[in-house]
Amino acid sequence: MKNRNGMLLGLLVLWVLAPAANAGTTGGLPWESPMHLIAQSLTGPVAYALGLIGIAISGASMLWGGELTEFGRRAAMIGLVVSVLVFAAPLLSSARSCRR
Repeated sequence: MKNRNGMLLGLLVLWVLAPAANAGTTGGLPWESPMHLIAQSLTGPVAYALGLIGIAISGASMLWGGELTEFGRRAAMIGLVVSVLVFAAPLLSSARSCRR
């Protein structure tokens, strides 16, 4: 009988504390909101257009730039990589939404 009362008391304590334990795992870290805003801005239509424009400009400067200096060539490559990364985010998010 004593063991059963202890088990019932333990279950009662768990039942009372379960909502508090669940509420503690919802997140709410200070950097989650800014990171969510950054992710939204990188997947919008403006980011999509800027990515396309950046790819076109970087590619054109590398193709028809003639004799680029080392700095110019590296700057064009960095611009191309950044544009592809920014362009890939909305492209992948639209592909993910089509799959659903």
